[in-house]
Amino acid sequence: MLVVANGAPKSGSTWLFNIIQRMNEFSDVPEEFLLDRENPNSEIVYERLSEFLEDVDFSGTDYLLKNHFGKIEQRDAILGAQDTLVVNIKRDLKDAIVSAYYYNMKLSNKRRSFENFYWREGRYLADNLKRYHQTWESYPSSRVLLVSYERLKAEPVVEVMGIGRFLGLNTTKAAAEQALNATSMEKLREKYDDGGEIKFFRKGTTGEWEKHFRGLALQDIQEIDAYGLRKTLGRRILVKLMTLLHRK
Repeated sequence: MLVVANGAPKSGSTWLFNIIQRMNEFSDVPEEFLLDRENPNSEIVYERLSEFLEDVDFSGTDYLLKNHFGKIEQRDAILGAQDTLVVNIKRDLKDAIVSAYYYNMKLSNKRRSFENFYWREGRYLADNLKRYHQTWESYPSSRVLLVSYERLKAEPVVEVMGIGRFLGLNTTKAAAEQALNATSMEKLREKYDDGGEIKFFRKGTTGEWEKHFRGLALQDIQEIDAYGLRKTLGRRILVKLMTLLHRK
């Protein structure tokens, strides 16, 4: 069996991967396919997905991948293969963009306002995340499970036991609790050596968007969440204005 922990970027996919990893015994992914052999996540080179599906025998051996497969051809390749299961995780779009903002500051090692990030980059990422989920939601399959980040925070044991049932595992309440305890924010920071002032694993909370989104930015992302980016004349003028205001 091949299990793909396939969450959208900045939506809790690393957490999901680690939870699933704790729920079953998985074999090591062949190194020649790995994107980064030093990364604890078994993420394969995206361009080699078809080759991986053809060359690796997972009919009798369990493997776990952690990728962001969001293209139609990637979806079709995975679901076109035998013995494949996909677990997607979806997070409130606004919280995902807030998470991306702090991750951007970690990578760039410089401070910038949230509004600057949103109008110059964040809104386009929001549209990409929406299209990522549309790729999977437009093609329902019994071999694809959608996990909610919010439910995973509110009812973690119930959600993890649901993942176990989907994977065909006998995941008891105690086993679910053990997987969750082993993948707490503190444990993940330790595993990934996540130090520094701005951390990859920050709070892991929900609703933090309320401290960042307001006014025009809130209206804009709500429209993106509902319809995607719409290139009306009024919207183009607004975005141009806000980009100019936050160009530094």
